[in-house]
Amino acid sequence: MRNARIWNRSLKNLPAIVILLSCAVVFFTTLIHSPIKVELFKIGNFKRNGILEQEKGGKNLENDFQPLSKEDIDSNSADSQIQNSQKNEDLSKIHQNADQNQGEKDDNTGPKNMENLSNGSNNKGDASSENDDSQKKIIENLKRHKSRKNEDSCDIGEGFNESSYDFNQTFPDDDFPVDVVYTWVNGSDPVWSEKHDQCSKARRIAVPKRVEKARFVDIGELLFSMRALERYIPWVNHIYLVTDNQVPNWLKKDHPKVTIIDHTQIMPEKYLPTFNSNNIDFHLHLIPNLTEHFIYLNDDVFISRPLKKSHFFLNGRPLMPVAKHDWKTKIKEHRRAIHSSSVSSSVIQQMIINDMGTNQYQHVTAHTVSLFMKKFKTSVCYRTRHGYMPLTISLMKYIWNNFEEELQEVEKHRFRNYNDISMPTMIIQVGIHSRMMYYLHTGYSVRYLVMVGEFSKKLKEFNHLDYNSFCLNSGEKTTSSMRDIVKNYLNSTFCPIKSSFEI
Repeated sequence: MRNARIWNRSLKNLPAIVILLSCAVVFFTTLIHSPIKVELFKIGNFKRNGILEQEKGGKNLENDFQPLSKEDIDSNSADSQIQNSQKNEDLSKIHQNADQNQGEKDDNTGPKNMENLSNGSNNKGDASSENDDSQKKIIENLKRHKSRKNEDSCDIGEGFNESSYDFNQTFPDDDFPVDVVYTWVNGSDPVWSEKHDQCSKARRIAVPKRVEKARFVDIGELLFSMRALERYIPWVNHIYLVTDNQVPNWLKKDHPKVTIIDHTQIMPEKYLPTFNSNNIDFHLHLIPNLTEHFIYLNDDVFISRPLKKSHFFLNGRPLMPVAKHDWKTKIKEHRRAIHSSSVSSSVIQQMIINDMGTNQYQHVTAHTVSLFMKKFKTSVCYRTRHGYMPLTISLMKYIWNNFEEELQEVEKHRFRNYNDISMPTMIIQVGIHSRMMYYLHTGYSVRYLVMVGEFSKKLKEFNHLDYNSFCLNSGEKTTSSMRDIVKNYLNSTFCPIKSSFEI
């Protein structure tokens, strides 16, 4: 009788027992398939994070340690080691090809093969052992993470977080000359205006005059940008000014550090004149005598405090200021199309446009990213900050080698076109993916100010020494009074002292 009562009581509690067991099964199943298990079951396994930024925004402190992630544990498998070895070989081939393209250039000026660096390549021979150890740590971290991608097939690349990046670090191979390239136009020049108006008559798509004029208004920014250049980065080797047969009236044309480059020197004459910056940008690497390493600046971009070469280049590779761009969420649903040989880049482009918007800038950006995605079957999760752009001739040539046909189409566009290719966007995509460039996540050190709305108030509160560089961009809504305020600020507050480049 007693056993019967116990049995009946157990039957009454059976539902509760089943529920508890189900919860336990769900909990342990979730735990097994969750990244949390790494920290629960792998306590004691740690890795040195170094200064390399992790894909989830990890800290970059030299002495910081983090638990091994699931990806790091998996990467120790034999299959992962084989894959990483293959990617290292591919990277070496890229750098070797880039060096071969340099022809008679100095062997020390091209992108450096990491394998050579890790073997202790040292041209100076007098670096301290402490500096060598620091460099080896950096190189090992870069090699360890160079093939990382996230779960959405978005290329992580190699890069750093500016908040903890050591700009004082140097490598023996970083002793190379760096040129600066400006593009500039004087929209008030009557000869240039006549050419522009004549070519505009043949355009198929009409552009409002106020929009077109805003692109070429010159309020003397170049003068102050070059003043800042001489003041804050005097180590620059040479300055090239790319123009359409124009010379600033304040410039010393015989200055030994300045050379005027006409469009005819770097672009096919049959497509000139051109008024398309997207076209001009892709020909800058053809400037005669340009060094392998150079910094590209628009005339409305200003270096705003002292910067070392290590702000622009590391290991011979550009250190590009970037901001995160959530491409992965925009392309996640389109991955099947990216990898399908039957889906054209124009279809992928339309998918991205549907996500981004339809103005010309967004359209060109979408077109550029779609071409890259179709070619390399991936995307890069970063976008450029509108500021200085450290570049190499090798990287520019590598882009031309991969997109020559598409870039030849852009050459035919005298004016900006919805099917242009954006050089900054393509540079970021190809440079980070090919490991010919590091990214530098800048936060707010690159400032972008547009001359609209409450711009005057913002400029009064603006302290240029808080930033590495800034851009003062005008648009169709910029008034003449705003431009006067900018000129006054540049001349009285930012850089009032004349440079050696001025008459």
